[in-house]
Amino acid sequence: MLYADDLALTCESMEGLLVKLKTWRKALESRGLRVNVTKTKVMISGCNVGKPPEKGKFPCSVCGKGVGSNSIFCGTCKHWVHKKCSGITGRLKDDKRFMCKRCKKMAVAYDSDIEKVYLDGEAIEVVEKFCYLGDTIGAQGGAGAGVMARVRRGWSKFRELLPLLTSRALPLLTKGRVYQACVRSVMMYGIGYGGKEID
Repeated sequence: MLYADDLALTCESMEGLLVKLKTWRKALESRGLRVNVTKTKVMISGCNVGKPPEKGKFPCSVCGKGVGSNSIFCGTCKHWVHKKCSGITGRLKDDKRFMCKRCKKMAVAYDSDIEKVYLDGEAIEVVEKFCYLGDTIGAQGGAGAGVMARVRRGWSKFRELLPLLTSRALPLLTKGRVYQACVRSVMMYGIGYGGKEID
């Protein structure tokens, strides 16, 4: 993704990311620009990395093919898993703590103690989510983080305008216009007045 003054780099490994960051930095500095390392963030994600296409009514979390009766339920991703894909030897038993191979890999990635990435001796912060142009992007993927952030900002603006919106002196049509202009627009675009983001 490329914006007016922002760039997002993606890579499948930390080594590859560092190579890309160094190349990017070198290219910018050769043209007289400077990278602001304090504003640069790294986000480790991988919710759908290498996920096979899903088939059948109940797709297996590991291979994507439909499962039958000989399967076990993963309590983390809420998918059924074939016995051969589960890695369990012997008879399958109900286990609410069972975690499939994909979820185990993701857990290792998310629970890693990487707090900072170093580029030529300068520390770059590792974050679980970040916000740009009112949209929140999370390491787990999906739109949940963005939706929650926008709803939170909308409620914040609604509470700020509550005395005006509940006033009996104003007609209902005027209140509706104020709501449309001030509350709904904040939820739609994720920003407050003057382009400032609401925390």
